[in-house]
Amino acid sequence: MSTHKEIEKSVQRLAGTYLKDIVSFVICNVDSVDYKNRMCNCTPISGDANTTIQGVQLCAENSDGLVVYPKAGSTVIVALSTRNNAFILFTSEIDSLSIYSAVGGKAYYYNFNQDSDGVQWFNSDSYGYIPKVKDNDDSSAGLLKKINNLENLINDLINQYNTHTHTATLAVSGSSATGTTDPTIATETGNISPITAEADISNQYLKQGKPKDI
Repeated sequence: MSTHKEIEKSVQRLAGTYLKDIVSFVICNVDSVDYKNRMCNCTPISGDANTTIQGVQLCAENSDGLVVYPKAGSTVIVALSTRNNAFILFTSEIDSLSIYSAVGGKAYYYNFNQDSDGVQWFNSDSYGYIPKVKDNDDSSAGLLKKINNLENLINDLINQYNTHTHTATLAVSGSSATGTTDPTIATETGNISPITAEADISNQYLKQGKPKDI
């Protein structure tokens, strides 16, 4: 080992900084986000330096776990280290949040405000919207109400079919009489019972609702 390195180590030992990490924090603007590699490029807006910091990690280690993707143009706090790569501590605006699982190498993620209408997506839009079982603000809305309406209508139609009679005019030996026919012989014996309840079509471990204003 060179004399220079030995002197450097000796000075660090005397100063108490040998093999120790020195961490500093800087406020930056996000220039771009690399979603595949979970990194971003940032430009400091605090302190004297304004050189772009390349490859800032979005999580402590590029592996399974929780990853928060900041929006381009948002403000973040970056931790700078003498022994480790720079990484994001806090972000002012979130573009998406990902939860990565090691099971089968698949990633499970949830995106916030994916489209211009503020619709929140879970994984993608390939299955459409999550059904709304009921609406506490509108008793006439929701999947449960629609199903119950159909069930009640069908049961009512079955009852009317089974009990319905016709008015008929009967001709007997040149005279006529008016009467009613008997109900149908081939009655419908089935009906919908019990009527669908909320618990029948609900996931009892997951609830949803309207987004709340901040």
